[in-house]
Amino acid sequence: MQVAQAGIGQRVAAVTEVVAAPGGGEGPQTPTETLEIGTPEAPESNDLCLSAAAVAPRQGEPAGFARRRRNEEIGRVPHHVEGRLRTLAELKEAIVYGADVMKRVAAARRPGTMLNPDPSAFESVVLAGGGNRCFWHAGFWREVQGPLALAPRQIAAVSAAGAIACAITAGKGGEALRLFQAATRANPRNWYPRNLLGKVPVFPHERMYRRAMLDLFDPPALARVHAGPDIRVLLAHMPPWLGPRTGFLAASAAYNFDKRVRRVVHPTTARAAGYRPEVVSVRECGTPETLADLILASSCSPPMTSALRWKGRYVLDGGVVDNVPVCALDDSPGATLVLLTRRYPALPDVPGRTYVQPSMRIPVDAWDYTSPEGIQSAYDLGRRDGEGFLKTLCP
Repeated sequence: MQVAQAGIGQRVAAVTEVVAAPGGGEGPQTPTETLEIGTPEAPESNDLCLSAAAVAPRQGEPAGFARRRRNEEIGRVPHHVEGRLRTLAELKEAIVYGADVMKRVAAARRPGTMLNPDPSAFESVVLAGGGNRCFWHAGFWREVQGPLALAPRQIAAVSAAGAIACAITAGKGGEALRLFQAATRANPRNWYPRNLLGKVPVFPHERMYRRAMLDLFDPPALARVHAGPDIRVLLAHMPPWLGPRTGFLAASAAYNFDKRVRRVVHPTTARAAGYRPEVVSVRECGTPETLADLILASSCSPPMTSALRWKGRYVLDGGVVDNVPVCALDDSPGATLVLLTRRYPALPDVPGRTYVQPSMRIPVDAWDYTSPEGIQSAYDLGRRDGEGFLKTLCP
């Protein structure tokens, strides 16, 4: 068989072919009818041009084989196959894209992240409590604030996270780290049993905590705090039938049950037992002394602190009702960044929220006021995790 192949854009006038005659002999060689590419009968094409005889069925050949043979000889893919191949190519692209998305999500969740679709526009930030572990927040914030243009209109915080939120807003995150490291370096013990018989507290934490707050926040610094985002601090109130000491013991049991047994991000047991939250904005604090009172009230944890009051009522660490105080946000929080100080087996999947937990256990205890190295480690881990968080957004 002779097949004429037309180059791209060329025209073919005629093709001759030897057609097998019945009985195996050769029939006369006659010109075969050929369509000229570019005519109305055969539109312009880049395909090969075949004679009519070239696609004629051979003797004994099943129906449809002639067209298949024609396609094999000219290397052309049939239209229906072309459509399927296009579909397969599109499917391949979709699979590759989906795999890339899953890779990013998996990378984001490895350090403990539940991503929000638009992390560059956080209106609200939630800082979990955790004592010294809250220096992780300061390190994380330092790394992500610039790249994310992080400028929330409100920050919900509890316990020591309230102090960190104020320090960050006042532009004193690094100073807070150095100041508290110096204080803990000068404190050799977390408790002093010789003070049991005297008037000096056995535990130095409340005194050191208040001193650090007053050293850090003078009136100009407080003015910067007031000019920044609305920092909303969470307090906890006990049921009326419990006193401050029994109330703290019951609250501590409920809190540890939620965090160590149930291992949930947002505790519920204390609320079910009658503990109630109160949210106070730091804008209500007109003096550094009042600000220190509020932060200590939100951190009240006897015996590390004395039994404290806020506006005449006994209070406890707000983490009792929610150590991750999303409840302290207003009714329209918008896109929210939630920073944790513990690792959890699962993070909540809540539309509009991005949960981030440390990539490892923060290597300092909440109330260890003798470890400047541990505080530095918490801060450094926050910086590393901040860098990792940015990479999950822009791998």
